[in-house]
Amino acid sequence: MKKAAFFLLFAGSIAVSAEAATTIPCVATGVSSPVTVTAPGASAARAYFRKSGTPNFYYVDLKPGLAGFWGMLPRPEKGTSVEYAAEITGAGGTTARETAAVVSQTPGCSPALNPDESRLADNLIVGQTTAGDKVPPGFECKGIVSVITPENKLESNSCSHALPYFIGGAAAVAAGVLIYDNNHGHGHGHHVSQSTP
Repeated sequence: MKKAAFFLLFAGSIAVSAEAATTIPCVATGVSSPVTVTAPGASAARAYFRKSGTPNFYYVDLKPGLAGFWGMLPRPEKGTSVEYAAEITGAGGTTARETAAVVSQTPGCSPALNPDESRLADNLIVGQTTAGDKVPPGFECKGIVSVITPENKLESNSCSHALPYFIGGAAAVAAGVLIYDNNHGHGHGHHVSQSTP
C-alpha cells in the first residue's frame, strides 16, 4: 500500500512544505514488512504502528537510504490489520506526522527481502509511546531484540525461554554456545583444548 501526504514543517516563522510517500508492500501473518518513506528535505523519519483498534502506537526509527528512509515492521499475528503513520523531521528539528492509515493482511503476501532488510527484521528495536507490553499487541515477539521505553531507556527483549545450562555434566550451553568436555578419557588421549604456557 502506498500513500502520499503533504506536511508543513515550521522552522521559526517560515513554513516549509514536504511531500512524503509511505509505502508498505503488504502485510501477512508471520512476515516482517518493509516500510519506506520518501520525504525530500527530511533529516529523519519514524514509522508509528499498532494493531488496528488498539490504543497505543509503537514505532521503529527508519534508516536513511538512497531513495528516502527505510525500515521493517514486526511480524503481525494472524488476523492483525496494521494502522501506521510516518513522522518526518525537518532540518530544523520540527516534526510532522501524517494521518494514520490501515493496511489489512494480504493472502499470499511474501515480500522479497534484501539481505539488509532480512538482518533488520531479525534485530528490531521497537519504541513505546506509553508504558505497556514490550511486544506490541497483535505482533510476534520474533525479531524484536530491544525496546525503547517511554522514558527513552533501551531495554533488551527476550522472546525465547532461557537456554539450558548444565553444570557438572558432559555439556554446557550458555549464550548459544555448546561446550563439550572431552578431557575425561573419551578423547582417546587428546584434549580438546589445552592451556598454553
